[in-house]
Amino acid sequence: MFKQDDVIMHSKSGVCKVLSIKKNVNENDPRAKYYELEPIYTKGTTILTPVDNDRIFLRYLYAKEELESMISQLSAIEGGEWEDDQKLRKNISEKAINSGDLEQLLELVATLYIKHKERKEAGKQLNIADQQNLKYATNLIHEEFAYVFDIKIEEVEVFIDHLLNPEKDTDVVEEEAPKKPVKKKPAAKKAKEA
Repeated sequence: MFKQDDVIMHSKSGVCKVLSIKKNVNENDPRAKYYELEPIYTKGTTILTPVDNDRIFLRYLYAKEELESMISQLSAIEGGEWEDDQKLRKNISEKAINSGDLEQLLELVATLYIKHKERKEAGKQLNIADQQNLKYATNLIHEEFAYVFDIKIEEVEVFIDHLLNPEKDTDVVEEEAPKKPVKKKPAAKKAKEA
C-alpha cells in the first residue's frame, strides 16, 4: 500500500502524488479505502481511486538507474508486430497503456512511431485512435522520465537522445537576446490655432 506523499504512476493520469488515504464514506460501496491523488503535471486536479482497484494500475516510479538501463536498451526495441485489424490494434494499445508497464509503453510507442514514419513517407497519416494512443503513451513515458530526472517534459526527448547518442551534440543553441526597443520621443503637440 502506498503512503501519503508517495509519488506514483497512475496508468490513466500519469505521475501523481498521494495526498491522503481516505476511508470510504459510502456504506453501499464495499471498497474500504481510497487514494486521493494529485497529478503532478495537471495541477488543480485530484483523483479518488480505490486502494484495491483492479482496473487502474498504480506503481512506484522507476529509479534513475532502472530508467537509464531501459534507455540503453531503447535502440534494441524494434516495436511489436503491426496488427492490421483496427479494433484489435486499439485493444492491444489500450491494454499496454492500462498495464502501466513502462516496457510495454515503450514497445507500443516504438510500434506506432515506426508505422507513423512509414505512413508519412507514403503521404498518409495514422488513424485517429493510433495517433491518440501514440500521444497518450508518449506523454506517460515523458512524465515519468521528467519527474525522475528532474527535467521539464519538453526536454525528455532531447535528454533520451543524448543518453542514446552521447557523441551527438544535442545541446539547444541559445538564441541571441532580443535588442531592447528604442524609446521614441513623443511627438510634439501642435498648438491649437485660435
